[in-house]
Amino acid sequence: MRVWPVAGAVLGLAATAVLLLPQPPATPRDRVVASVQADPGRLSIVAFGTSLTRRALWPDRLAAALGGCGFGGVAVTVRAEPGAGSVQGLAMIAGKDVSSHDLALIEFAVNAADLVDGVSRRTSLANHRAMIASLR
Repeated sequence: MRVWPVAGAVLGLAATAVLLLPQPPATPRDRVVASVQADPGRLSIVAFGTSLTRRALWPDRLAAALGGCGFGGVAVTVRAEPGAGSVQGLAMIAGKDVSSHDLALIEFAVNAADLVDGVSRRTSLANHRAMIASLR
């Protein structure tokens, strides 16, 4: 006899949950965004970083993967040095003209804040912000 009140309570809670769940919109909210150009042309990328960029396969693989996305061609230029940190990154970016590139990637993950080299997390953050500001 105690099964019916429990079953009724569970059924009531389930019905309430269904009524309170968000309902899907009447019309889809997705929209198609028109392309800015019919032919996006050549994509030029520059990658700044450490040995994770300099000695890696990902820059070539990135170019190959993006090449199938409709660009007229993709070029990835690597400007990286093994062991480099954010201090060296500032020098790499300051000494190069990057205005001809469409996209810049920064990779100084491991070596950026290194107390052995005297670079605190605060200094590393300031260096990264300066690199981004310089690239803009």
